[in-house]
Amino acid sequence: MQSLEDELTRRFQDFKKVEPDLNLISFPFSAEIDTVPENLQLELIDLQSNHTLKGLFHSVTLTEFYNSLSLDEFLRLKNFAMKIFSIFGSTYICEQTFSSMKIIKSKNRSSLADINLEALMKISTSNLIPQKSC
Repeated sequence: MQSLEDELTRRFQDFKKVEPDLNLISFPFSAEIDTVPENLQLELIDLQSNHTLKGLFHSVTLTEFYNSLSLDEFLRLKNFAMKIFSIFGSTYICEQTFSSMKIIKSKNRSSLADINLEALMKISTSNLIPQKSC
């Protein structure tokens, strides 16, 4: 159990570095202004003083909330949120691609040439639907 705990601690230590940023995005209405980056402080003050946006925050998902913010008023805050949200999307894509490669390049198919592996990876990670030939 100690080994498992140590491994999890090691793997998630990077989250400690971005924890304040995650908290800001997750709980913008309870964030303390002087603890956030200076370039976001004015927009955060405007956000926290807007009761309509506070109601919206509690009724939609985080991504829908940040997507609904005006670019004119909350450009920096929206960009900051997109940066945080992209961490998880890019991690997911990398994990999904690696899993596909492990399946394709199994021990029974380990002698695949790089060009064939590349073609199979494109097919397995693409959302494109092949056209049927007549």
